[in-house]
Amino acid sequence: MKEKIIIWILNSPLVRSPIIIKIGRLLYRSFKKKYVEIEGRKMFCHGNDGLALSIFKTYEPSQTQIVKNYVKKGDRVIDVGAHVGYYTLLLSQLVGNTGKVYAFEPDPKNFELLKKNVEINSFKNIELIQKAVSNKTGIIKLYLGDQDRATNRIYDAQLNDTKKLIEIKTISLDEYIKDKKIDFIKIDVEGSELGVIEGMKSIFQNNKQIKIIIEFFPFLIEKSGNKPKEILKELENLNFEMFEILYKKSNEKIDIDNYLKKNDIIDKKCTNLLCIRK
Repeated sequence: MKEKIIIWILNSPLVRSPIIIKIGRLLYRSFKKKYVEIEGRKMFCHGNDGLALSIFKTYEPSQTQIVKNYVKKGDRVIDVGAHVGYYTLLLSQLVGNTGKVYAFEPDPKNFELLKKNVEINSFKNIELIQKAVSNKTGIIKLYLGDQDRATNRIYDAQLNDTKKLIEIKTISLDEYIKDKKIDFIKIDVEGSELGVIEGMKSIFQNNKQIKIIIEFFPFLIEKSGNKPKEILKELENLNFEMFEILYKKSNEKIDIDNYLKKNDIIDKKCTNLLCIRK
């Protein structure tokens, strides 16, 4: 029963709730070692441990397992919105010495911990890029979240959850990666996912079997100035089938129109989608 409750919390928005974050902060500060160990990987976290890794030793267990299922030795993968490196480090272990991980994180404080986490694990197959991913190269504003900076955004959502902003550099994946083989991409950019997709048309064209895990949060997508249906239709036009993987017990293919008719999806729910080419 206890295990089921923990899994339920981890697979729900509660994992980012103020109560869980507060508990994580207290546990993290009590550690003699200032890092968390997860399956042999050492991870420094922000002082408030906003991902609650101190408590659960994992994050988004359903998605974590999907990543383990689909990423193989020798793969070349991209982590867009790497934060402090939970998925970056996992991907590095999965692809091994013959693989490659490209991790993009624009926030200086996040990037500092991300780099520290790569170094403490002595991972040599990770390339760190301190830029935001979008559909073009330039300089834009990054609105900083006031919790653990996992909620940073490149637009002003006017939700009173950001305290300040900084200027950052952006780049498209097509411009940075260029003709390289890519097998898998994880995208988590707090509602700005459409710009990431628009900036990687060449990657899609050159990698027919590429797989994507992407955060899908209709509320923030609309705050960013886009429409949730645009993202799903764009992925469908690129010949992807989409499966909800965060809350479903069994992965079910999404029918776009029916999926978006559900009020709980549009109004509240942040989830993750697995996208596989037909």
